[in-house]
Amino acid sequence: MLIWVEDAPEFQVKSDEEVMGFIDKIITCQKPVNNPELLNHVHSNLHQHLHTCCKNTRSECKFNYPHPPMRKTNILYLLSSDMPENEVKIHKRN
Repeated sequence: MLIWVEDAPEFQVKSDEEVMGFIDKIITCQKPVNNPELLNHVHSNLHQHLHTCCKNTRSECKFNYPHPPMRKTNILYLLSSDMPENEVKIHKRN
């Protein structure tokens, strides 16, 4: 989703902390209870388990959904292609 918000700190101009703080002030992961139209949009963007999700059982999704919400916004950057492999492993999830 791409949105423009007045007086928003500019990404890569302002500090990451300022940008993340601004995002955390205006965005939530709570479902809207008083807006049926918006709730419908939320439901249409949720992961729906299909046969491609199943590992060996019906109850386990190979994409590990559902994911719990993050406590705060994080900005992720690409790892450098010339970074040593042992340092890359530190940044990758097991």
